Amino acid sequence: MTDDLSPNPILIASLTSAADAVDARPQWSDLAQRIEHNHRRRRRVLAGLAVVGITGASFGGYALGIRSADDQVTTATAAPSIDKNQASSSGPIGPIGPIGPIGPLGSSLSGGGIGASTFRNARDTASGVRLRVWDQPAGFISSPAPEPMGIPLECSAESAISIELSDPEMVATSGTMIRPAASRPVTTLMVAGNGGPNVFAVVVTTGAGTSNVTANFPGGTDSVSAIDGVAVLATTLPAGELASLAETRVSIDGAEPTEVDQASLYDNNGQAIYERQLDCSPVLPQPGEQPADPAAARAAVLDTWSKIVDEPTDIAAKTELIDDMTGIAGAAEQAKQAFPDAAANATFELVEMVFTAPDRVAVKYNVKIPPGSGQGDLVNGMIGEARLIDGQWKATRASVCALLSKGGGSCDPGGPSFPLGDDVMAPTTTDPMPGG
Repeated sequence: MTDDLSPNPILIASLTSAADAVDARPQWSDLAQRIEHNHRRRRRVLAGLAVVGITGASFGGYALGIRSADDQVTTATAAPSIDKNQASSSGPIGPIGPIGPIGPLGSSLSGGGIGASTFRNARDTASGVRLRVWDQPAGFISSPAPEPMGIPLECSAESAISIELSDPEMVATSGTMIRPAASRPVTTLMVAGNGGPNVFAVVVTTGAGTSNVTANFPGGTDSVSAIDGVAVLATTLPAGELASLAETRVSIDGAEPTEVDQASLYDNNGQAIYERQLDCSPVLPQPGEQPADPAAARAAVLDTWSKIVDEPTDIAAKTELIDDMTGIAGAAEQAKQAFPDAAANATFELVEMVFTAPDRVAVKYNVKIPPGSGQGDLVNGMIGEARLIDGQWKATRASVCALLSKGGGSCDPGGPSFPLGDDVMAPTTTDPMPGG
């Protein structure tokens, strides 16, 4: 028998059809969803008593771009920014060519994937960087689950933007999530490039209304008025000088320039160069009427919570420290079995205490556990409550159960001993968690 190695026309037609159906353009919604999921899994690897820190993050990064011969870029004075209400199909002519709602990396906005995006605005900076910005579908955005005391509004997201950056040498894409309009202004610093000697540095400020925003980058400044609360600013710098971006400062409406709120810059070896994170731990309520002796009450509350956290295995001694012991003993035993070292050696660290009434207090605290017994850096910003009952400050059952649940304990009768699902894993080694 002779093998027929000639091309099969039916197979060729099928493969060609499949290839034509593949959208090679950046799929921001899918990418952001994957990054958000991977970020959650890493941050939620629970070892001991851990609470998930919710932070809004940027997405995107390096993306290769190709420019055609008739899309040459020249450096010139910055062109006025245009928005979605001013742009025609091709847009007005700026110093570096048409500024219009052309899709990222020159792709069309028709079709699926990135085609669901909505053009927001475009402009040319004085340093020769072209910016094109699109609103992304909000279907993949998930706001952080509210804690009992609530989280800062700026730690939630209601949509996202994608950004194309280009100059004579490179084209790159980036993007970030957009906070609610009512939140305080938040600035995020990112870098994007195509693997060449230079990169783009990008600052996105959200929650800025129509304010004028100025970013003072190392070696250059960019300024623009926010559109629909969002300002996108950029410059270029050598790829080997990323560490200098720690000097970036942002000013809103002429106010004193401040450091950015968020940044996650890493070198090629994955080592952090510059990091900034929002504090997204729960927010304590406003103070109410104070106890007759605030200092004494504060000391008593601190004693109660310290004993609860510092001695988590001695439940019998806590009977007088918790307002309702229902299910507590079983949950504590489950947490002890799951994470014995963390449970036996946890210590209480007070962050802040607010009396909401003479007999009611909210406590923000951290739990410190031994290295290797858990991912202790995540056990921060927890909220507990206590009530004054017959002269004794007692922690509420709900607060203690919330604490024990972080170690896999359930206060509900018949509840699972490790109810946190596949986002949470018990430690399999006494070594520190990788990448923690």
